[in-house]
Amino acid sequence: SHLRFYIEQHSNFIVSNSAPLILIASGTGYAPPRSVLQHRMTLREQTRNESFSSECWLFFGCRSSSEDWIYAD
Repeated sequence: SHLRFYIEQHSNFIVSNSAPLILIASGTGYAPPRSVLQHRMTLREQTRNESFSSECWLFFGCRSSSEDWIYAD
């Protein structure tokens, strides 16, 4: 199956805290998506709001097998 998606700039983009997340780290390292998760969990703790979704998928990869340990045996 295929997934179609579009990238558009939007100045009023807001992520719902109750929606599951799909994070993609394709050559950026793990730090950017990790900060998103940390921010979301901090907000959840500060507001004591249990409606925050903890469901998350992380797709991690690298552009080149010669530059990433994930391809190592």
